[in-house]
Amino acid sequence: MLKGPLLQMLLLSAGCSPYSYADLDERCGAQARQEFNSKNWKEQYPLLTHVDYKNHYNRHLGKCIIVVSTLERQASAVFIMDVFEHTQMGSSTDIPNPDANTYHQICSISSVLDHATCTADKFDSFVKKALTE
Repeated sequence: MLKGPLLQMLLLSAGCSPYSYADLDERCGAQARQEFNSKNWKEQYPLLTHVDYKNHYNRHLGKCIIVVSTLERQASAVFIMDVFEHTQMGSSTDIPNPDANTYHQICSISSVLDHATCTADKFDSFVKKALTE
């Protein structure tokens, strides 16, 4: 049984949806803002020096995407989530290597957009694709 954003996308593409793309973009922005604010990032993680987000309604996938970027001293992390379904689609963390001036990246990508093993380039491409379709 189809429900939620997938059903909305099918109805919209068939010209039968009560929602326009502008409505879905607006709902996505409001829900992403609410999701981001509900996490209380700086209270939960007091060592964060920076936290920000971007959101986008991905019309191809019928998903409201939020990408949260954090910085904690020298380490950084990026999380990509589907706001409508409350699921994480991927993450990437750059951790400084104490023996050299390099970083070690740990990342994961869900099978929604890419089945491949995660690398820095693939993760960046994954995020770019999610935020532009």
